[in-house]
Amino acid sequence: MTSKIGTGIRGLARIGHGGVKETFGYYSDSGADERRLIKVALFMGITSSVLWYILSTYWDKLGFTSLEIGLMFAVGSASSALTLLASGFLADKFGRKNLLVIGLILDVVGIAMFLAEKNLPLYAMASIVVSMAGSITGPSIIALLSTKATPSNLK
Repeated sequence: MTSKIGTGIRGLARIGHGGVKETFGYYSDSGADERRLIKVALFMGITSSVLWYILSTYWDKLGFTSLEIGLMFAVGSASSALTLLASGFLADKFGRKNLLVIGLILDVVGIAMFLAEKNLPLYAMASIVVSMAGSITGPSIIALLSTKATPSNLK
């Protein structure tokens, strides 16, 4: 039994290693535009993923109740879902690159709002702004990267 597990893990590691090599190969062969888009995706991934774990602990230390923290997350999630529904239309209307820039600006503004003093309505608004920024930039990044992909790289 143990040998099967060990073999499975080694096989999985080999597959993962091959994927990493392929990813780095693609990145090193990509142009400046693709690299910028990947860096933007990394920035947005960090702010939209890690930020929420830090914020929940931060808000708890500031003395917000569980209900207040839940409400701040809820309004952010709701705004994210609604914005995601409209992001395709907005990208067609304003352009993917313009929408990406707008989303990045909104993300920075939202993060700056989190730096204010303890204020529930302001933090709720910041949660909405950051969530909207993620919903605007995510589809724009994917669409812009897909236009840069060559047919041989598509799977």
